[in-house]
Amino acid sequence: DPSLRAYPELGKSYVAFKEALGFKESGGDYTVINDFGYMGKYQFGRGTLKLIGIKDTNLFLNSPELQEAAFYANAARNKWILRRDIERFANKVVNGINITESGILAAAHL
Repeated sequence: DPSLRAYPELGKSYVAFKEALGFKESGGDYTVINDFGYMGKYQFGRGTLKLIGIKDTNLFLNSPELQEAAFYANAARNKWILRRDIERFANKVVNGINITESGILAAAHL
């Protein structure tokens, strides 16, 4: 029965984080461009792509490997920039909301 398909349990891994974000951003579609010009599985803007050294948006849209590398580079950059905030707020409750490292990094991606 296809409705009983088993999916891997990814837990709280990096892969789980990036796949959840990619699904939320684009439904996992590497080729999509939204109405605001954000592109790919993780919906990168041109400015962010330039920051991480990617100038050719056509190459970017046609390369899942490049998009995955871009996601890693941007997440690593954001984690380094936010390292003090992550240390200060991760695993704390603020206004009834549990703050997590992945939540901080997801917000930074947006």
